[in-house]
Amino acid sequence: MRDLHIDQLKGFLIICVLWGHVGVLTTAIPTANLSWWQAFRDFISTFLPVNYFHMAMFFALSILFVKPITTGFIKKRALLLLIPYVFWYVWPARDALLTDPFPIARTLAYGSWYHIASPLWFLPACFTLSIYFSIYRKYAKTWWAILFWVAWLAVFLLADPIAARYHNSIPFGIDLALYLFPLCVVIDTIYQQRHRLTNLRPWYALFLLPVYLGSIQVIDWIEPVKTYSAFTARIDLAQFSVPFTFLGFIAMAGLMSSIMIFFLLVPPLRWLATVGKYSLPIYLMHLIAFGKLILLYNQISWWGNPLYFFIASCAAFPIVLGCCMLYSKLLTKLSPYAKYIGMI
Repeated sequence: MRDLHIDQLKGFLIICVLWGHVGVLTTAIPTANLSWWQAFRDFISTFLPVNYFHMAMFFALSILFVKPITTGFIKKRALLLLIPYVFWYVWPARDALLTDPFPIARTLAYGSWYHIASPLWFLPACFTLSIYFSIYRKYAKTWWAILFWVAWLAVFLLADPIAARYHNSIPFGIDLALYLFPLCVVIDTIYQQRHRLTNLRPWYALFLLPVYLGSIQVIDWIEPVKTYSAFTARIDLAQFSVPFTFLGFIAMAGLMSSIMIFFLLVPPLRWLATVGKYSLPIYLMHLIAFGKLILLYNQISWWGNPLYFFIASCAAFPIVLGCCMLYSKLLTKLSPYAKYIGMI
């Protein structure tokens, strides 16, 4: 049985992903007057800096239902994550695959943002993290668990020299799995102890506000924005802030924990939980949907009015979400094999 609280959180996070990528829409319409929309984005980003947590949170949620390592578990995760990864990368390049398959095969083998330059980087990295955490599950109550913490500490302290020499050669997000391990443990522990929250009223979530806002302030203060700078190559989480200090790392853990507890406390919104249920197909197809929307919007000549463009930009979210969810449902109706390419 699905946990609607987790589905709701996934729905929130996939909307955060769209929020982070909506710039592909706004920057691709040269006639657009962005004054109202940009002011709105700046205001929202002050209190909801999605680029501080959204991808790390998605990774952490991916391990909640991970079982101790078995061959069957590895096969199941490969079907869930690697087949959609290969399909969605190869299908647009199928003509090149027939003429010169080796560059595509090499890129697929690396599976990192540096090589594939696509949101698909998330899938192989998520697979690696799932396998890594499933091994931890098996040995969590033994002395071997210490090795996972030693590995994290080594990667955290040595990330700069590792990135300088090896970053572009690290395949399948192995560095991310090591880096994110403590954050995954924190989120997993909160979820395992969720029964302690059942007797609390939803308004108790207000007590999380100081932790949430305080964590944002610490990240703002101690962790400068690093996207599109040399620091991006350190640990690429496709987000603006990737902590490289212990205090910044603790702040990100606090920020993610406050969001996790909030969504466990508040009653689930069914529409948001439904969006979360479709988070994988939305993730796979949202940039395609944005691209189609750009073609449509560029046929319209009203965008000199900032109000019209503000409304159109807001409308892009339900349009993209609805199209991706509808397409997923149609594909699964047409073929039972659609589930193997990330549809549900």
